[in-house]
Formats: sequence, C-alpha cells, structure tokens
Amino acid sequence: MNDLEFYGFELKHSKPRVRVLIKENEVFFEVDSSVVIEKEGKTTVFDTKEHPVIQLFALNNILDVAEYITDSHKIDSKMYCISCLEERAEEKEVYIKYITFPENSILVILEENKTSNEPYLFSFLNKYTGKEVSDNFVLSGEFVDELPGGLNV
Repeated sequence: MNDLEFYGFELKHSKPRVRVLIKENEVFFEVDSSVVIEKEGKTTVFDTKEHPVIQLFALNNILDVAEYITDSHKIDSKMYCISCLEERAEEKEVYIKYITFPENSILVILEENKTSNEPYLFSFLNKYTGKEVSDNFVLSGEFVDELPGGLNV
C-alpha cells in the first residue's frame, strides 16, 4: 500500500482493479479498491467498488466507425468504400476529420457530440506505405489539386 497524507488524516489504499464496460451511449467505470481513512484513532473504510462512475458518451459508436476504417485498410490498403464509411458515420452520428502528416501518415479524428455537453474525441494514426495508389488510378475533377498526399497522378 502507498501512504497518502493530508493534514490530520492518514489515507491508505489497496491496489486498484479497474473494469470498464462500453455500452450504447455510456461508459461504465468500476474501480475495485478500498481506501482507509484514519484520524485521531478513528478509522473509516471507503469501498470504491460501491461507487461506479458513468460517463455519457457514445464511445461504442466511435469504436464501430474506427474499426470500419482500420478493417477496410487491412482488407485493401489501396482503396476503401468512402460512401460506405460516410453512411456508417452518419448512422452512428460520428464526425470524421483527417489530418495528413509527413511520411504517409494520416491522423483520424472521430467525434461525437450528442451524449455530452462537450464533444468527445477519439483519434488514431493510420500509417501507409506510400504505394497504396495504383499506377492505373487516375483522378480528375475540379478539386483534384486540393487532395492530400499528392494523389493527383
């Protein structure tokens, strides 16, 4: 046990064990630990397991969209169905942002703002080899010069 000291109080706690459960629109955190509070010969034991913390946000929806992106990349690193991704994100009410980094990396930021007053962000970095675009792949159109990564071949 690590000892914590406060003015007039002595606090001790056991090694915590944490359980997290991701539900539809909330995340449930349960910390199994006992906190012993002592002052002037009196002792109180506080069991944190009896006081779970519930955060309202749709992490489940965000993880679903993130899994779709990463699974699509595993199946075919050269291309994935953008309209399918847009449909899934819209269905799950998740917003997607991309930031391109050097060395063929893209930061994917997923956000939802329906279950909390503050938006919740989940991000991960997707690394590419630089050979994902086929030589036969030709882009055209009004905005082709604005695409990230120099994809205008």
